[in-house]
Amino acid sequence: MTKFIVLHVGYNSGNKASGAEVAITKSLTFQQKYCICALLNLSSKKINEFTSYSYEEFKMIELLPIPFNKPNIVVFHELYRSEFLKIYRECKKKHIPYIIIPHGGLSYTAQKTKAIKKKVANLFLFDSFFKSADAIQFLSLAEKINSRIFSKQETLILGNGIDKPKVLNLQKDEKKLIILYIGRYDIHFKGLDVLLDACRRCKDYMRDKNIIIKMYGTGSNKDEEYLRNYVETNMINDIVNINGPIYDEEKIREYQKANYFIQTSRSEGQPMGILEALSYGTPIIVTPGTTLAEDTKKLSMGITCSLDEYSISDAIKRAYSNKENIGQMSNRAKKYISENFDGDNIAVKTIERYKILYEKGRV
Repeated sequence: MTKFIVLHVGYNSGNKASGAEVAITKSLTFQQKYCICALLNLSSKKINEFTSYSYEEFKMIELLPIPFNKPNIVVFHELYRSEFLKIYRECKKKHIPYIIIPHGGLSYTAQKTKAIKKKVANLFLFDSFFKSADAIQFLSLAEKINSRIFSKQETLILGNGIDKPKVLNLQKDEKKLIILYIGRYDIHFKGLDVLLDACRRCKDYMRDKNIIIKMYGTGSNKDEEYLRNYVETNMINDIVNINGPIYDEEKIREYQKANYFIQTSRSEGQPMGILEALSYGTPIIVTPGTTLAEDTKKLSMGITCSLDEYSISDAIKRAYSNKENIGQMSNRAKKYISENFDGDNIAVKTIERYKILYEKGRV
């Protein structure tokens, strides 16, 4: 086989604040160097970084232009999309192997959110889609361990790849300790409620040591209102800055000016924000739900804590007391990313695993 054809199916509106959409974009951008790939996009948005087709125009695989009308393998991104039900049945009918990347959606925490609705949807619609997949692709071993897995189903562990960092050589503010959060404003999944409780608990310490948490993101009106009301009501808006989303070079500048990056998630697949922060040498403060706490502790590239206000408060204090070690943690962080998350290396490994899965299906 000389030309291996991979058809990705997912929703990508170009939203740079969506971890799953960013992961889809990066996956195809890297994979197109090593195979023939395209996205059947459930959004009407035209993506320029790679080949994409709108589901509004092509509602069946067989209607796609050659060669994507006969892919070797199909990759579904995320879970609960009604369009998937029609497409996976076409895959089964035509004996096209398919993989599901749940992006954290099969984690026990995610399944408990809107649990009744998901149980009904699973029972009557989606379980057959999940169980018929040739493999479930998890982004990390931690995600697999903490996820619902179907018996005798093959699993792959292939993470997200990221770009080589663009270094701007910016000076940090030596008078402050800046702890950065860039991501979705999702109070529950990102554990932002507990993070704010922790800041309230150690507010006097943060003021005394000039520690500032700078938050950038976007979310639902309800979640954004919660954040802004909380910092105002609890009078911590001087130490917790709530800002809108930032992208591209503006985001790079914040990564490089920060002393730490913090994420206190309840559940993740593999958070792109943390990987990006590490690539710029920014040490991290993370909970187990991020899937990166174990590596962080083992490799001493940041601070780990539990998802409770006391532990996070203590982590903020430890971050300050360890500020003399930030340089060493930074070097370890950059090495960790270059050795484990180089986008090209992951793309090559991913395509090789897909080819093995394809050949297995032909036996």
